Amino acid sequence: MSAGDNAAEANHRVCPILNSSAIKRLAAISVTTSSARHDLTLRLTNVNDGHYYTFRAEGGTVYLAFNNADSGSVDETAVAAGVTECFCLPDGAEEDWQVPSGYTWLVVKGSAACKLRIALSSKNPSQEFPQPGGQSGVV
Repeated sequence: MSAGDNAAEANHRVCPILNSSAIKRLAAISVTTSSARHDLTLRLTNVNDGHYYTFRAEGGTVYLAFNNADSGSVDETAVAAGVTECFCLPDGAEEDWQVPSGYTWLVVKGSAACKLRIALSSKNPSQEFPQPGGQSGVV
């Protein structure tokens, strides 16, 4: 993805659109106090297409990191340069991120049982919005 494409995605924000059987734009991941891995390709359509996604912690702090394989864990107490270090998303906080190419595994752990909500939040200007009552577009 070029710098121009990145700017286009950042400037073309979209609202949450209900999932269809063919296109998944929203995900709610149950998070526990144990580290767990989730394959985002099973939850979101075209997750590596350069779109921005909004990640929101709900009901507790979510510790997370992306990985390029079904491996690894996160530890909120890790402070040395190690493989278990993670990002902290406090309860109620949200961040907009592009999922790096190939990094479709999300490793999460919560301060309590909680949810991590994910919503597609951008589109390329050349992409269409789905029409009411229809499934046109490739957002």
